[in-house]
Amino acid sequence: MNDEETSMSQGFTPSGKKNVVLKKMPDNISYLPFRTTTGMWSEYVHAHNPNDVVNYLQSLDYGSHVDNIYDCEDRAFWGIAHARSRFPGEPMAAAIGKAVGGPFDGQNHAVIAFWAKDRDVYKNFYFDPEVKVSGSAKVKGELVNFDTKILVPFPMWRKNSKSGKQEELPPFNKGFSYQSGAAVLDRSYTLFDVDSHENMKKFLKEKQYGMPKGPSDPDLSSLFNTHWMKIVEDRVLWVFVHARRKFKGFATGMAFGSMARDNADYALLVIWNDKGEPILYDIETGLIKPSDFKARTVIV
Repeated sequence: MNDEETSMSQGFTPSGKKNVVLKKMPDNISYLPFRTTTGMWSEYVHAHNPNDVVNYLQSLDYGSHVDNIYDCEDRAFWGIAHARSRFPGEPMAAAIGKAVGGPFDGQNHAVIAFWAKDRDVYKNFYFDPEVKVSGSAKVKGELVNFDTKILVPFPMWRKNSKSGKQEELPPFNKGFSYQSGAAVLDRSYTLFDVDSHENMKKFLKEKQYGMPKGPSDPDLSSLFNTHWMKIVEDRVLWVFVHARRKFKGFATGMAFGSMARDNADYALLVIWNDKGEPILYDIETGLIKPSDFKARTVIV
């Protein structure tokens, strides 16, 4: 989203139709307006030590920045996917808006939001993986100030769940409202032609993304089983960030909503074919028909 450009790290070389603006969304849902959230699910929130979270985020390899192909929002979702598998239940979000201060001041940007809990009071932090830490070649990112316009929290709210509720953590419990819709985060994309689509199908079928094994600590391992493995939204997020990194610039997204057969909350991967039409993938079973799923939120 910002204008920094560096070399592209390894990934699939695009062969599809390039520089296409996406016009079709699953179920034709509209774009998300500002001052909205896609919903935090209170049932599976478990805040961890903020220093541990920051240290872990700073240890990750976020890949090289390529403007409008693999940039700030990709790196934010990458950090969230990995940190939530390392610290299961940690309330986190992709914050989309404008940078405040620092090297990207006033620019459209995306960062990681996360929370710590002290005596039942939640405190919000912003972490920017794009900020280089002075004096260190390896440590990436630091805490920053940020002006959030759209919030994409995890654990993602399940509208039809009988447990838990949609509950935003401060400061987003005031002035922000839940709304369904699509967040399209880049100006244009490469569409999947026949060859690249086959490569994506192989990537998914062979599970080339690899699933995390979870933390070795016994307490965290138990949380991993209940607060990550059972959360389909997190598993789809994991596949999404690895697919976006493998297929840089391709129109690859996530869809959150419910299955038509039983109205159960679910999450899918979405790709856009060479006609600009969205195709839905269950990461467990493969291609599904559009009529089998009702999209509520789409991130691409």
